[in-house]
Amino acid sequence: MSWSYQKLFKVNFQHNYYADGKCGDFTVVPTADCARLMQNYQLLIRTTNDGFTVLCQAKQEGNDWKVARTLDPNFRLSFFLINNNLYFSNFTDLPFVVESKVYCFSNLVHNVQNQQQLLHANTEVSEAEAVTIKPQVFAYDISALTAPVAIKITNTKGEVVVKETVEDLEAGYKVDLSLEPESRYQLDANGEIFDFYTYNFATMKSIWGAIEIYNDPSASNADKMVDDNDVLAPQDYKLVFKTRNTIWKYFLLNKSNHTFNDLAITNGKKVAEFDGPEEAELSTGDTVKVFQSMEELPLKQVPEQVFQLKRNYDPSTKTGTTVVEHLPTPSVQVVKPTVVNNVENVYSEIFVYL
Repeated sequence: MSWSYQKLFKVNFQHNYYADGKCGDFTVVPTADCARLMQNYQLLIRTTNDGFTVLCQAKQEGNDWKVARTLDPNFRLSFFLINNNLYFSNFTDLPFVVESKVYCFSNLVHNVQNQQQLLHANTEVSEAEAVTIKPQVFAYDISALTAPVAIKITNTKGEVVVKETVEDLEAGYKVDLSLEPESRYQLDANGEIFDFYTYNFATMKSIWGAIEIYNDPSASNADKMVDDNDVLAPQDYKLVFKTRNTIWKYFLLNKSNHTFNDLAITNGKKVAEFDGPEEAELSTGDTVKVFQSMEELPLKQVPEQVFQLKRNYDPSTKTGTTVVEHLPTPSVQVVKPTVVNNVENVYSEIFVYL
């Protein structure tokens, strides 16, 4: 009976900014622990533009495929995500800057949405997945707590990896997870909770995210990659990203000798929800007419709407003379977050020369 490589699991990255919904902005790198485990189990990784697949050796018995080697109860594969797109945060509905944090994903969330197994807690990737990144050995300040301080550190599965009591608060507490894998942990110090991800910074310069895939022994067979009888049950996982919505601002610069009265931005059927025009002066001294969308509009690789600029526009008849048939849509390279009265708005500025 011959063995062949079969799919153990697959992870795909989806993003509704892209016309085809596929996100090819990441490089996937197995961690050092993962690389060793994959070698021991003779697993292969096949990367695609929008994700990756892990293959295992299996043989067919009747209608089933059985793995060549039983998975250990603590079986865990972990991968780093390297973000290759400089403008990813501009068009993705996530914080622009997440300092000293990494996005962590795991199949232990058991989140099924629209018949998709997601590796994050909500319908899309959110700030909730971002945790502080730390070296495997670091100092944790407990000076503000009351002695004695009960320290407990648990891993992603909720297993306790450190448990001790600290009396000397001034000396602080040294977290030492050098013998544990790079992973997400939670530190509980007298009820004060700190979530973090340990990372050997010598491995590579920077990472955007980390994925952990378990063959969870506590899950039902339907949620396992390999069931209790070593029968292969390939799983498909998703990371789903949502596009950013921004307020669009059109700056109209009249560089011609023509006069444009009663300007309006429409989508061909009705006046689009744009305020304006209002006159403004640029830092260059040029006078411009400014239109601003009254609500946020989604950034898309292929625009969902086509806007026209019309002059001599009559709102009662919704007619006018077209000046620009297809107004340009925002570039993801220029996105401006602005905070006014503790309210953040994100603007996309588009300059149109007439």
